[in-house]
Amino acid sequence: MLPIKINDSYKYIETIDHKQLGIRKKIEIFIAKDLNDQTSIIFHITQKSRFLQKDVDKIEDIRDIVTNNITSRIISKVILIESPLCSKAKDKLEKLQWIVII
Repeated sequence: MLPIKINDSYKYIETIDHKQLGIRKKIEIFIAKDLNDQTSIIFHITQKSRFLQKDVDKIEDIRDIVTNNITSRIISKVILIESPLCSKAKDKLEKLQWIVII
């Protein structure tokens, strides 16, 4: 379930079952349409360990899998991380044009 501050930005949010895509990582994946009918992919990550640079590569791989299995064109990428975040991982996500919410 996404936090209320995210839900207000979108008129339609669909949950993607990551297990059907063969993704074992503990992650929630959503496809959302905003008020301008632009599609976003939203990852919600909760983990106890620190989110590191190597996790960014895994997230990009998961994004590729999800993007290949949906028909909509993704305009923006949002990641909501509820764990300690390495500053280098945050920089890498931002360079890859992710919107990072902590």
